[in-house]
Amino acid sequence: MTELILSTALRGTVVLGAAWLATWLLRRASADVRHKIWLASLIGLVLLLIPAPLPESMTINVDATLDSGAVAAKAADSVAVLPVIWAIGCLLFLLRALLGVSSLARVTQEAKSAGEFLLSDQVSSPLTWGALRPVILLPAYTETWSEEKRAVVLRHERAHIGRRDWLSQFFAQLVSAVFWFHPLVWLASMRLQQEAEQATDDLVLASGTKSCDYAAQILEVARYVGRGAPSSAVAVTMVRNAALTERISAILDSARVRARAGRALRAAIMTACVCSVLLLGACASHVYKIGSGITAPVPLSKSEAEYSEQARRAKYQGTVSLSLIVNKQGKPEDVRVVKSLGMGLDEKAVESLRKWTFKPGTKDGKPVAVRAVIEVNFRLL
Repeated sequence: MTELILSTALRGTVVLGAAWLATWLLRRASADVRHKIWLASLIGLVLLLIPAPLPESMTINVDATLDSGAVAAKAADSVAVLPVIWAIGCLLFLLRALLGVSSLARVTQEAKSAGEFLLSDQVSSPLTWGALRPVILLPAYTETWSEEKRAVVLRHERAHIGRRDWLSQFFAQLVSAVFWFHPLVWLASMRLQQEAEQATDDLVLASGTKSCDYAAQILEVARYVGRGAPSSAVAVTMVRNAALTERISAILDSARVRARAGRALRAAIMTACVCSVLLLGACASHVYKIGSGITAPVPLSKSEAEYSEQARRAKYQGTVSLSLIVNKQGKPEDVRVVKSLGMGLDEKAVESLRKWTFKPGTKDGKPVAVRAVIEVNFRLL
């Protein structure tokens, strides 16, 4: 699993980097266009997790044996650190998101109904959240506002609901939990959030709201943010202090393009994203299968797989199947577990295989990359 995440993150860097470049080049375009680009890049990253069909592989068997009589003398093995670190980080970020949703549900239940919205003293900024039945929560201090002033805020929150911004931002939170170690994923998530706010501002201004009055109202709300009760990280809030100056400047910029991305443009963005994913997949899977003039790679040196401490104590046996590419230099790449055994033996098999060297496979006498499957048999004597 960790191998798949890391290889996806590496290829995803190309997709996310392209999104950053595209949004920079389109910095004078509408915020909705840039929002669609960032969202498409995160969708593309998830699509890269789908494994491409593997070509026909050669199979190599290797035994990892342990003398049962020497079990007590076997030194304790170290636990694979990388998968544990990734799992802990992923679980922490997922827990953060789930606690945020739980907190919003509790605040919503305790809030006072005021027609189409709810009033609560537990939020510091107007916000909306929810997929099937979106909820609009307004801070208690807005109760003293005029109807006209409150109508502007409700227009903003309804625009978020119409754009389905909570769904896209919650999706970004989940992607960030899986790829928590990747800085471009966090950049994409942050820019997705900021562009959503600017795109919503554009809709409010297009409805006839004066830009100076709207900017003043946002600054008024900003004075409460950070001083009152905090807003959940998984909510779509009207005001966050991050990038507030940039947002106010965009509101007051009369030359700003505020049109929404049309269907044709949205389709073009998604098409470009899918094509990028397919191209990256094709590049990653440009390997040959044995036969039709393709010779198989031959192992030159092997590193014996060791038993994990957990499997050693349990006297556990079985076979781990690993898929890999033997590149033109005879080095193993893209090592994946295709048949797991557990108890730390998968990691031991991968660790061992990465130390192997091969005489590379050839096509017309020239070295080529070839897909292979290694079956590591863990046995007790």
